[in-house]
Amino acid sequence: MITTIHHEKYGISACGLQSIKAEEIEKILEPDNIHRSAIKVGNLTIVNVYKPPETHWSNPPLPQYSHLAIIIGDFNSRHTDWRYVGNNKVGEVISTWLHDTDLHLLFDPKEPGTFR
Repeated sequence: MITTIHHEKYGISACGLQSIKAEEIEKILEPDNIHRSAIKVGNLTIVNVYKPPETHWSNPPLPQYSHLAIIIGDFNSRHTDWRYVGNNKVGEVISTWLHDTDLHLLFDPKEPGTFR
């Protein structure tokens, strides 16, 4: 276990092989229950995010990292850019942020949803 954030209802963690040198550089549980942790593996930062469905994103929703970073997680956000039928407000915030910061969302719309 590299890092973990515990919560009575939510939580996130990052696990890795012992042979991989990883360092925890950020671990945040915001008052609105948005969880964010970041680890550094070599020159790469891996950011893990969980935003509960009822929570709204701040603007900007996440910090800008000055080095190579991959941001992964459950954003609970919907937008037609990601082949949803419609947008929700939090999806619009994320979509605008992605476009404004020249970030790119990687997803496979053919994959089934990861929720029930």
